[in-house]
Amino acid sequence: MADLEGDDPLTCEVKLFDGDSYGPSYLGKGLHQAVRYAEDYGKTDAYLVIYNLSERHLTLPTDDESKEWPPRLQVGHVTVFVVVVQARPKASASKSGKTKTVRVTRDQLVSE
Repeated sequence: MADLEGDDPLTCEVKLFDGDSYGPSYLGKGLHQAVRYAEDYGKTDAYLVIYNLSERHLTLPTDDESKEWPPRLQVGHVTVFVVVVQARPKASASKSGKTKTVRVTRDQLVSE
């Protein structure tokens, strides 16, 4: 949660992703925390910021038909915008080989 002192608080939850102990189910907990913050403060938007500590690319679901960035999920009356920050520097293209992808599903994030 951030900036609670102003008239328009930013409802934001930050989670880590490493592909092991901090995986999709951990991200789902963050999504639900963001929704609860939004509900607590009477907001219709919230943000889930994911710091990707792995070398893998995260593919996230979206409920937005236009597929605009960032992905967004509608949970009840709250729209959660999901932003991924690639926190681990990637190797150069000549050294990295094929990029591995982790596909996170809507069910993994939204179901409890």
